[in-house]
Amino acid sequence: MKQKSEVVKVLEHFVIFVQTQFETTIKIIRSHNETEFVMTNFFVSKGILHQTSCVNTPQQNSIVERKHCLLLDVAIALMIQSHLPKIYWSYFVIHAAHIINMLPTPFLNYSSPHEMLYKTDADFNGLKVFGSLCYASTLSTNKRKFDPRASKCVIIGFQRGTKGYILLNIQSREIFVSRDVVFYEHVFPYQRVQDTSNETNSSNINDQILFAEDQSILSQPSQAILAPCDNTPCDNVENSSDNNCESEIEVSEEDCSHINQNLNENHDIEQSSESDPSIQMSTRIKRPPEYLKDYHCNLNVSSASSRVKYSLNSVLSYSNLSPSYKYFVMSLSSHVEPNTCSEAVKHDCWRKAIQCEIYALESNQTWETTLLLKNKAVIGCKWVFKIKYKADGTIERYKARLVAKGYTKAKGIDYLDTFSPVAKMTTIRLLLSLASIYN
Repeated sequence: MKQKSEVVKVLEHFVIFVQTQFETTIKIIRSHNETEFVMTNFFVSKGILHQTSCVNTPQQNSIVERKHCLLLDVAIALMIQSHLPKIYWSYFVIHAAHIINMLPTPFLNYSSPHEMLYKTDADFNGLKVFGSLCYASTLSTNKRKFDPRASKCVIIGFQRGTKGYILLNIQSREIFVSRDVVFYEHVFPYQRVQDTSNETNSSNINDQILFAEDQSILSQPSQAILAPCDNTPCDNVENSSDNNCESEIEVSEEDCSHINQNLNENHDIEQSSESDPSIQMSTRIKRPPEYLKDYHCNLNVSSASSRVKYSLNSVLSYSNLSPSYKYFVMSLSSHVEPNTCSEAVKHDCWRKAIQCEIYALESNQTWETTLLLKNKAVIGCKWVFKIKYKADGTIERYKARLVAKGYTKAKGIDYLDTFSPVAKMTTIRLLLSLASIYN
Protein backbone atom coordinates (compact mmCIF):
# COMPACT_ATOMS: atom_id res chain seq x y z
CA MET A 1 0.00 0.00 0.00
CA LYS A 2 1.09 3.55 -0.69
CA GLN A 3 -1.68 5.21 1.34
CA LYS A 4 -3.76 4.21 4.34
CA SER A 5 -6.92 4.82 2.32
CA GLU A 6 -6.18 1.60 0.41
CA VAL A 7 -6.86 -0.52 3.51
CA VAL A 8 -10.54 -1.03 2.62
CA LYS A 9 -9.89 -2.49 -0.84
CA VAL A 10 -6.93 -4.58 0.31
CA LEU A 11 -8.87 -6.09 3.20
CA GLU A 12 -11.88 -6.87 1.00
CA HIS A 13 -9.63 -8.61 -1.55
CA PHE A 14 -7.91 -10.55 1.23
CA VAL A 15 -11.22 -11.90 2.56
CA ILE A 16 -12.19 -13.07 -0.95
CA PHE A 17 -8.71 -14.57 -1.43
CA VAL A 18 -9.04 -16.66 1.74
CA GLN A 19 -12.49 -17.90 0.75
CA THR A 20 -11.33 -18.95 -2.73
CA GLN A 21 -7.89 -20.42 -2.02
CA PHE A 22 -8.46 -22.12 1.35
CA GLU A 23 -12.23 -22.76 1.27
CA THR A 24 -12.73 -21.20 4.66
CA THR A 25 -14.21 -18.01 6.05
CA ILE A 26 -12.81 -15.34 8.33
CA LYS A 27 -14.76 -15.01 11.55
CA ILE A 28 -12.95 -12.30 13.51
CA ILE A 29 -10.74 -9.37 12.46
CA ARG A 30 -8.90 -7.52 15.21
CA SER A 31 -7.36 -4.11 14.52
CA HIS A 32 -6.31 -0.89 16.16
CA ASN A 33 -8.89 1.80 16.81
CA GLU A 34 -8.16 3.61 13.53
CA THR A 35 -10.65 5.25 11.17
CA GLU A 36 -9.42 3.36 8.09
CA PHE A 37 -10.72 0.09 9.58
CA VAL A 38 -14.28 1.40 9.90
CA MET A 39 -15.95 -1.00 7.42
CA THR A 40 -19.21 -1.70 9.22
CA ASN A 41 -21.30 -2.54 6.14
CA PHE A 42 -18.69 -4.94 4.77
CA PHE A 43 -18.22 -6.75 8.08
CA VAL A 44 -21.99 -7.09 8.55
CA SER A 45 -22.47 -8.45 5.02
CA LYS A 46 -19.75 -11.09 5.57
CA GLY A 47 -20.77 -11.92 9.14
CA ILE A 48 -17.32 -10.93 10.42
CA LEU A 49 -16.86 -9.78 14.02
CA HIS A 50 -14.65 -6.69 14.17
CA GLN A 51 -12.72 -6.28 17.41
CA THR A 52 -10.78 -3.07 18.14
CA SER A 53 -8.34 -2.06 20.79
CA CYS A 54 -8.93 0.91 23.08
CA VAL A 55 -7.48 4.31 22.35
CA ASN A 56 -3.70 4.51 22.91
CA THR A 57 -3.52 0.85 23.99
CA PRO A 58 -1.84 -1.05 21.12
CA GLN A 59 -0.82 -3.76 23.61
CA GLN A 60 -4.35 -5.14 23.35
CA ASN A 61 -3.45 -6.19 19.80
CA SER A 62 -0.28 -7.86 21.06
CA ILE A 63 0.01 -10.58 18.42
CA VAL A 64 0.21 -8.06 15.60
CA GLU A 65 2.64 -5.86 17.53
CA ARG A 66 5.03 -8.75 18.23
CA LYS A 67 4.85 -9.93 14.61
CA HIS A 68 5.52 -6.38 13.44
CA CYS A 69 8.65 -6.22 15.63
CA LEU A 70 9.81 -9.59 14.29
CA LEU A 71 9.36 -8.43 10.70
CA LEU A 72 11.38 -5.28 11.35
CA ASP A 73 14.15 -7.18 13.15
CA VAL A 74 14.58 -9.64 10.26
CA ALA A 75 14.35 -6.82 7.69
CA ILE A 76 17.05 -4.83 9.50
CA ALA A 77 19.27 -7.93 9.61
CA LEU A 78 18.85 -8.34 5.84
CA MET A 79 19.73 -4.68 5.30
CA ILE A 80 22.88 -4.94 7.44
CA GLN A 81 24.04 -8.12 5.73
CA SER A 82 23.37 -6.96 2.16
CA HIS A 83 24.47 -3.32 2.69
CA LEU A 84 21.70 -2.20 0.35
CA PRO A 85 20.42 1.37 0.86
CA LYS A 86 17.21 2.03 2.78
CA ILE A 87 15.26 3.02 -0.33
CA TYR A 88 14.70 -0.72 -0.93
CA TRP A 89 13.09 -1.17 2.51
CA SER A 90 9.92 -2.70 1.04
CA TYR A 91 11.92 -5.59 -0.43
CA PHE A 92 13.56 -6.14 2.97
CA VAL A 93 10.16 -6.53 4.63
CA ILE A 94 8.64 -8.75 1.91
CA HIS A 95 11.65 -11.07 1.94
CA ALA A 96 11.60 -11.14 5.75
CA ALA A 97 7.95 -12.25 5.67
CA HIS A 98 8.84 -14.93 3.10
CA ILE A 99 11.56 -16.33 5.38
CA ILE A 100 9.42 -16.21 8.54
CA ASN A 101 6.60 -18.12 6.83
CA MET A 102 9.02 -20.95 5.98
CA LEU A 103 10.60 -21.31 9.45
CA PRO A 104 9.18 -23.63 12.15
CA THR A 105 7.83 -21.98 15.25
CA PRO A 106 7.04 -23.38 18.73
CA PHE A 107 3.63 -21.68 18.61
CA LEU A 108 2.61 -24.13 15.86
CA ASN A 109 4.19 -27.24 17.43
CA TYR A 110 7.41 -26.55 15.51
CA SER A 111 5.65 -26.45 12.18
CA SER A 112 6.02 -23.56 9.76
CA PRO A 113 3.12 -21.23 8.83
CA HIS A 114 3.55 -22.39 5.22
CA GLU A 115 3.09 -26.01 6.23
CA MET A 116 0.02 -25.28 8.36
CA LEU A 117 -1.60 -23.18 5.62
CA TYR A 118 -0.83 -25.17 2.47
CA LYS A 119 -0.50 -28.64 4.11
CA THR A 120 2.83 -29.18 2.31
CA ASP A 121 6.46 -28.80 3.31
CA ALA A 122 8.22 -25.60 2.36
CA ASP A 123 10.59 -25.82 -0.61
CA PHE A 124 14.00 -24.39 0.31
CA ASN A 125 15.63 -25.21 -3.04
CA GLY A 126 14.69 -21.85 -4.56
CA LEU A 127 15.69 -19.83 -1.49
CA LYS A 128 18.70 -17.59 -2.14
CA VAL A 129 20.74 -15.26 0.06
CA PHE A 130 19.27 -11.77 -0.02
CA GLY A 131 21.54 -9.14 -1.60
CA SER A 132 24.05 -11.66 -2.95
CA LEU A 133 25.77 -11.38 -6.32
CA CYS A 134 24.16 -12.93 -9.38
CA TYR A 135 24.38 -12.71 -13.16
CA ALA A 136 21.16 -12.58 -15.16
CA SER A 137 21.07 -13.53 -18.82
CA THR A 138 20.37 -10.57 -21.06
CA LEU A 139 17.46 -10.62 -23.47
CA SER A 140 18.13 -11.50 -27.09
CA THR A 141 16.11 -8.50 -28.29
CA ASN A 142 18.35 -5.79 -29.84
CA LYS A 143 21.45 -7.67 -28.67
CA ARG A 144 24.53 -7.47 -30.88
CA LYS A 145 27.43 -9.90 -31.18
CA PHE A 146 29.78 -8.14 -28.78
CA ASP A 147 27.17 -7.07 -26.24
CA PRO A 148 27.45 -8.67 -22.79
CA ARG A 149 25.56 -11.92 -22.38
CA ALA A 150 24.76 -11.30 -18.69
CA SER A 151 24.25 -8.32 -16.39
CA LYS A 152 25.66 -7.97 -12.89
CA CYS A 153 22.84 -7.88 -10.33
CA VAL A 154 21.83 -8.62 -6.75
CA ILE A 155 18.76 -10.60 -5.70
CA ILE A 156 16.13 -8.69 -3.72
CA GLY A 157 13.21 -11.12 -3.67
CA PHE A 158 10.94 -13.58 -5.44
CA GLN A 159 8.15 -12.72 -7.84
CA ARG A 160 4.79 -14.00 -6.62
CA GLY A 161 2.92 -15.99 -9.25
CA THR A 162 5.99 -16.19 -11.49
CA LYS A 163 8.89 -18.63 -11.39
CA GLY A 164 11.51 -15.95 -11.38
CA TYR A 165 13.74 -13.82 -9.18
CA ILE A 166 13.47 -10.08 -8.56
CA LEU A 167 16.87 -8.61 -9.43
CA LEU A 168 18.49 -5.19 -9.09
CA ASN A 169 20.92 -4.22 -11.82
CA ILE A 170 23.99 -2.71 -10.13
CA GLN A 171 24.91 -0.33 -12.94
CA SER A 172 21.53 0.85 -14.24
CA ARG A 173 19.56 0.47 -10.92
CA GLU A 174 16.85 -1.29 -12.93
CA ILE A 175 14.59 -3.77 -11.12
CA PHE A 176 13.38 -6.68 -13.25
CA VAL A 177 12.36 -10.35 -13.05
CA SER A 178 14.45 -13.12 -14.59
CA ARG A 179 14.63 -16.90 -14.49
CA ASP A 180 18.04 -17.56 -16.07
CA VAL A 181 20.28 -16.49 -13.19
CA VAL A 182 23.63 -17.75 -11.85
CA PHE A 183 24.16 -17.03 -8.13
CA TYR A 184 27.28 -16.38 -6.03
CA GLU A 185 25.65 -16.38 -2.60
CA HIS A 186 28.87 -15.75 -0.67
CA VAL A 187 29.59 -12.41 -2.43
CA PHE A 188 27.85 -9.14 -1.53
CA PRO A 189 28.69 -6.46 -4.13
CA TYR A 190 27.43 -3.51 -2.12
CA GLN A 191 29.55 -4.48 0.86
CA ARG A 192 32.60 -4.89 -1.36
CA VAL A 193 32.06 -1.50 -2.99
CA GLN A 194 31.71 0.25 0.38
CA ASP A 195 34.92 -1.35 1.65
CA THR A 196 36.87 -0.14 -1.40
CA SER A 197 35.23 3.29 -1.73
CA ASN A 198 38.14 5.00 0.09
CA GLU A 199 40.70 3.95 -2.52
CA THR A 200 41.71 7.06 -4.44
CA ASN A 201 43.06 5.31 -7.54
CA SER A 202 40.16 3.33 -8.99
CA SER A 203 40.23 1.77 -12.46
CA ASN A 204 36.58 2.40 -13.15
CA ILE A 205 34.58 4.74 -10.97
CA ASN A 206 31.32 3.71 -12.65
CA ASP A 207 31.55 0.32 -10.94
CA GLN A 208 31.70 1.96 -7.50
CA ILE A 209 28.40 2.49 -5.73
CA LEU A 210 28.64 5.03 -2.97
CA PHE A 211 25.87 5.28 -0.43
CA ALA A 212 27.94 7.05 2.23
CA GLU A 213 25.42 9.56 3.47
CA ASP A 214 27.19 9.87 6.79
CA GLN A 215 30.32 11.17 5.07
CA SER A 216 28.42 14.29 4.00
CA ILE A 217 28.74 15.51 7.59
CA LEU A 218 32.45 16.06 7.03
CA SER A 219 31.81 18.40 4.12
CA GLN A 220 29.07 20.43 5.81
CA PRO A 221 29.78 23.06 8.45
CA SER A 222 28.12 22.93 11.81
CA GLN A 223 24.98 25.04 11.95
CA ALA A 224 24.22 27.16 14.98
CA ILE A 225 20.48 27.17 15.58
CA LEU A 226 19.26 30.30 17.31
CA ALA A 227 15.83 30.90 18.72
CA PRO A 228 13.99 33.79 17.01
CA CYS A 229 13.79 37.04 18.88
CA ASP A 230 10.65 37.68 20.85
CA ASN A 231 8.97 40.26 18.64
CA THR A 232 5.96 41.99 20.08
CA PRO A 233 3.20 41.22 17.58
CA CYS A 234 1.05 44.25 18.35
CA ASP A 235 3.53 47.13 18.59
CA ASN A 236 3.10 49.83 15.96
CA VAL A 237 0.50 48.02 13.90
CA GLU A 238 -0.51 51.14 12.03
CA ASN A 239 3.09 52.04 11.24
CA SER A 240 4.22 48.51 10.45
CA SER A 241 5.00 49.43 6.84
CA ASP A 242 7.74 51.80 8.01
CA ASN A 243 9.55 49.22 10.11
CA ASN A 244 12.75 47.62 8.92
CA CYS A 245 12.20 43.89 8.38
CA GLU A 246 15.86 42.97 8.33
CA SER A 247 16.51 43.35 12.05
CA GLU A 248 19.54 41.86 13.75
CA ILE A 249 19.19 39.07 16.30
CA GLU A 250 20.67 39.64 19.71
CA VAL A 251 22.78 36.69 20.82
CA SER A 252 23.76 36.04 24.40
CA GLU A 253 27.27 35.13 25.50
CA GLU A 254 26.20 31.53 26.04
CA ASP A 255 24.90 31.29 22.46
CA CYS A 256 28.11 32.82 21.13
CA SER A 257 30.18 30.26 23.02
CA HIS A 258 28.14 27.45 21.45
CA ILE A 259 28.63 28.98 17.99
CA ASN A 260 32.37 29.32 18.51
CA GLN A 261 32.58 25.77 19.78
CA ASN A 262 30.72 24.41 16.73
CA LEU A 263 32.90 26.45 14.37
CA ASN A 264 36.10 25.26 16.05
CA GLU A 265 34.96 21.64 15.88
CA ASN A 266 34.12 22.03 12.21
CA HIS A 267 37.52 23.65 11.57
CA ASP A 268 39.28 20.73 13.28
CA ILE A 269 37.31 18.23 11.17
CA GLU A 270 38.24 20.04 7.96
CA GLN A 271 41.91 20.15 8.91
CA SER A 272 41.92 16.45 9.77
CA SER A 273 40.25 15.58 6.46
CA GLU A 274 42.81 17.61 4.52
CA SER A 275 45.76 16.06 6.35
CA ASP A 276 44.47 12.51 6.07
CA PRO A 277 44.27 11.51 2.37
CA SER A 278 42.43 8.27 3.21
CA ILE A 279 39.24 10.22 4.02
CA GLN A 280 37.32 10.63 0.79
CA MET A 281 34.69 13.35 0.68
CA SER A 282 31.28 12.47 -0.68
CA THR A 283 30.62 13.63 -4.24
CA ARG A 284 26.85 13.36 -4.13
CA ILE A 285 24.66 16.43 -4.66
CA LYS A 286 23.65 17.85 -1.30
CA ARG A 287 20.01 18.81 -0.84
CA PRO A 288 18.14 20.02 2.24
CA PRO A 289 15.80 17.56 3.96
CA GLU A 290 12.38 17.13 2.37
CA TYR A 291 10.57 18.40 5.46
CA LEU A 292 12.44 21.75 5.21
CA LYS A 293 11.54 22.48 1.58
CA ASP A 294 9.04 25.20 2.59
CA TYR A 295 11.35 26.94 5.11
CA HIS A 296 14.57 28.84 5.19
CA CYS A 297 16.59 30.29 8.06
CA ASN A 298 19.04 33.17 8.08
CA LEU A 299 21.77 33.79 10.66
CA ASN A 300 22.10 37.57 10.66
CA VAL A 301 24.73 37.93 13.38
CA SER A 302 27.62 40.18 12.45
CA SER A 303 30.05 38.55 14.88
CA ALA A 304 29.37 35.02 13.73
CA SER A 305 28.26 35.30 10.07
CA SER A 306 31.72 36.34 8.96
CA ARG A 307 33.14 33.15 10.43
CA VAL A 308 30.59 30.82 8.83
CA LYS A 309 32.14 29.21 5.77
CA TYR A 310 28.89 28.56 3.91
CA SER A 311 26.55 31.44 4.70
CA LEU A 312 22.95 31.23 3.61
CA ASN A 313 23.20 34.75 2.16
CA SER A 314 25.44 33.44 -0.61
CA VAL A 315 22.79 31.10 -2.00
CA LEU A 316 19.53 32.85 -1.06
CA SER A 317 18.68 36.25 -2.49
CA TYR A 318 15.56 38.44 -2.43
CA SER A 319 16.83 40.72 -5.20
CA ASN A 320 14.52 39.19 -7.81
CA LEU A 321 11.40 39.88 -5.75
CA SER A 322 9.32 42.97 -6.28
CA PRO A 323 9.42 45.51 -3.44
CA SER A 324 5.82 44.81 -2.44
CA TYR A 325 6.24 41.03 -2.42
CA LYS A 326 9.58 41.31 -0.65
CA TYR A 327 7.95 43.33 2.09
CA PHE A 328 5.15 40.74 2.30
CA VAL A 329 7.65 37.86 2.68
CA MET A 330 9.61 39.71 5.33
CA SER A 331 6.54 40.66 7.31
CA LEU A 332 5.48 37.03 7.69
CA SER A 333 8.51 36.28 9.84
CA SER A 334 8.58 39.59 11.71
CA HIS A 335 5.49 38.84 13.82
CA VAL A 336 4.95 35.99 16.26
CA GLU A 337 1.60 34.32 16.84
CA PRO A 338 0.99 33.24 20.46
CA ASN A 339 0.60 29.54 21.14
CA THR A 340 -1.27 29.78 24.44
CA CYS A 341 -3.86 32.06 25.94
CA SER A 342 -1.45 33.15 28.67
CA GLU A 343 0.86 34.56 26.00
CA ALA A 344 -1.97 36.29 24.14
CA VAL A 345 -3.48 38.15 27.10
CA LYS A 346 -0.22 40.08 27.54
CA HIS A 347 -1.05 42.18 24.45
CA ASP A 348 -4.02 44.47 23.92
CA CYS A 349 -4.64 43.42 20.32
CA TRP A 350 -5.04 39.74 21.24
CA ARG A 351 -7.25 40.60 24.24
CA LYS A 352 -9.54 42.55 21.90
CA ALA A 353 -9.62 39.58 19.48
CA ILE A 354 -10.59 37.24 22.35
CA GLN A 355 -13.35 39.60 23.47
CA CYS A 356 -14.71 39.85 19.93
CA GLU A 357 -14.79 36.05 19.61
CA ILE A 358 -16.60 35.61 22.92
CA TYR A 359 -19.09 38.35 22.01
CA ALA A 360 -19.79 36.67 18.66
CA LEU A 361 -20.35 33.29 20.34
CA GLU A 362 -22.70 34.75 22.92
CA SER A 363 -24.65 36.85 20.40
CA ASN A 364 -25.18 33.80 18.19
CA GLN A 365 -26.28 31.73 21.21
CA THR A 366 -23.71 29.11 20.41
CA TRP A 367 -24.10 27.32 23.75
CA GLU A 368 -26.41 27.07 26.74
CA THR A 369 -25.35 26.42 30.31
CA THR A 370 -26.57 23.15 31.81
CA LEU A 371 -25.65 20.59 34.44
CA LEU A 372 -23.21 17.83 33.55
CA LEU A 373 -24.93 14.46 33.33
CA LYS A 374 -23.73 11.56 35.40
CA ASN A 375 -20.90 9.45 33.91
CA LYS A 376 -20.30 12.05 31.22
CA ALA A 377 -16.96 13.69 30.50
CA VAL A 378 -16.49 17.29 29.48
CA ILE A 379 -14.86 18.04 26.13
CA GLY A 380 -12.38 20.84 26.66
CA CYS A 381 -11.57 23.75 24.38
CA LYS A 382 -8.56 25.85 23.44
CA TRP A 383 -7.75 29.15 21.76
CA VAL A 384 -6.19 29.37 18.31
CA PHE A 385 -4.56 32.66 17.30
CA LYS A 386 -3.79 33.75 13.76
CA ILE A 387 -2.61 36.99 12.12
CA LYS A 388 -4.45 37.89 8.90
CA TYR A 389 -2.37 39.80 6.35
CA LYS A 390 -3.33 42.01 3.44
CA ALA A 391 -1.91 41.60 -0.04
CA ASP A 392 0.75 44.24 0.61
CA GLY A 393 1.99 42.47 3.76
CA THR A 394 0.40 44.76 6.33
CA ILE A 395 -1.65 43.29 9.13
CA GLU A 396 -5.37 43.23 8.44
CA ARG A 397 -6.58 41.92 11.81
CA TYR A 398 -5.83 39.59 14.68
CA LYS A 399 -8.06 36.51 14.69
CA ALA A 400 -8.81 34.47 17.82
CA ARG A 401 -10.99 31.38 17.64
CA LEU A 402 -12.29 29.05 20.33
CA VAL A 403 -12.23 25.42 19.20
CA ALA A 404 -13.18 22.16 20.90
CA LYS A 405 -10.67 19.40 21.62
CA GLY A 406 -12.22 16.82 19.34
CA TYR A 407 -9.53 14.24 20.02
CA THR A 408 -10.98 13.68 23.52
CA LYS A 409 -14.27 12.31 22.17
CA ALA A 410 -15.02 8.61 22.56
CA LYS A 411 -16.03 6.41 19.65
CA GLY A 412 -19.59 5.13 19.91
CA ILE A 413 -20.68 7.90 22.31
CA ASP A 414 -20.04 11.34 20.83
CA TYR A 415 -17.48 10.53 18.14
CA LEU A 416 -19.64 11.81 15.27
CA ASP A 417 -20.91 14.91 17.06
CA THR A 418 -19.62 18.24 15.82
CA PHE A 419 -18.91 21.19 18.09
CA SER A 420 -18.06 24.16 15.89
CA PRO A 421 -19.41 27.74 16.01
CA VAL A 422 -19.49 27.91 12.19
CA ALA A 423 -22.60 27.68 10.04
CA LYS A 424 -22.37 25.26 7.11
CA MET A 425 -23.20 26.60 3.66
CA THR A 426 -25.28 23.50 3.01
CA THR A 427 -27.59 24.43 5.88
CA ILE A 428 -27.90 28.03 4.67
CA ARG A 429 -28.79 26.89 1.14
CA LEU A 430 -31.40 24.51 2.56
CA LEU A 431 -33.05 27.28 4.57
CA LEU A 432 -33.10 29.61 1.56
CA SER A 433 -34.61 26.84 -0.58
CA LEU A 434 -37.36 26.20 2.00
CA ALA A 435 -38.09 29.91 2.26
CA SER A 436 -38.41 30.12 -1.50
CA ILE A 437 -40.61 27.03 -1.76
CA TYR A 438 -43.04 28.13 0.96
CA ASN A 439 -42.92 31.76 -0.21
